[in-house]
Amino acid sequence: SSDVCSSDLKAWDEAMRIGEKRVALEPENLDAAKLALKAAETKGNSDDIAKWADCTWRIAAAVAAKGGPNAGDAEQTKLYSESNLYSIAEQTLDASTRITLLLALEERNPKSPFAENIPAECIALYKKLNQVDKGMALAEQTLANDPENVDILMVVSEYYFAREDHPKVVSHTVRVIEALDKKSR
Repeated sequence: SSDVCSSDLKAWDEAMRIGEKRVALEPENLDAAKLALKAAETKGNSDDIAKWADCTWRIAAAVAAKGGPNAGDAEQTKLYSESNLYSIAEQTLDASTRITLLLALEERNPKSPFAENIPAECIALYKKLNQVDKGMALAEQTLANDPENVDILMVVSEYYFAREDHPKVVSHTVRVIEALDKKSR
């Protein structure tokens, strides 16, 4: 049965090699990239998965941007690639590397459903690494783009509470209440 495993691995490697050649010849060959990504997933090597999720996402983004009959499939493929990249980040144990992967995913597509909780998760990881300044900088940047982000407002309130900066605790807590009030309407 070890022969089966070894021949399967060779087949997946071959599928990725073919994908590489086809994408080199046809830079918008989304099907070739998707097949290579499936092969990488089946093989289970996170470096291969990351490489093909990135490649597939870039091709899908280009196809989606053009519109036309393949745009819908391309949007779905972007999401699928993002889910792979998010999964790899979540499996990364090193906090610093994980922050880098998560922020890269968020930068790639800030509107991705996978990006929604990234700032809060990164701020928690910065705190774990004793890099509270970086966490607070990310919090401020997030609030500049999304002033009603309740999770981040809570994190900032906790930060000021720990430092006994009561006026800032009150102002951020009021913002949380207002944001929650707007969402419930």
